[in-house]
Amino acid sequence: MKMLKEIALSTVITTIVMLSLNASWDWVFIASLEVAVLASIILAGMLKGAISLEKVMASHFLTHKTLPKLKRGVSSYLILVGSKFVAMGIIASVFGQHVAFTGAFSGVVAFFAIIFAVLGIESLLNRFMAPTTA
Repeated sequence: MKMLKEIALSTVITTIVMLSLNASWDWVFIASLEVAVLASIILAGMLKGAISLEKVMASHFLTHKTLPKLKRGVSSYLILVGSKFVAMGIIASVFGQHVAFTGAFSGVVAFFAIIFAVLGIESLLNRFMAPTTA
């Protein structure tokens, strides 16, 4: 249930970021609110799934005797960065011309700008919404 709430909140944040960048930046094109919401669901699911997988793989590789930190670092990088390219590919194939990320590096900069904005906003929300101990 907690994961679904996190994905729902992330979807709302991602939708707002996508629509904001669509309105203010030529490198991001989203055809409609419905497309933005559906693309946000895909992206939020991929982000949360990748983070969960990365945690599992990190704990697995840290138990290895040979180069555990290197294995953890490489696997974390491949999972976290690779999942973004998978998400970008899924969004491109599902929505076609209804979603376009253009500009530097064939839209990768615009796509990663969305991801970094979403993660930054989520981080700020977690910091301000975290329970305080008194």
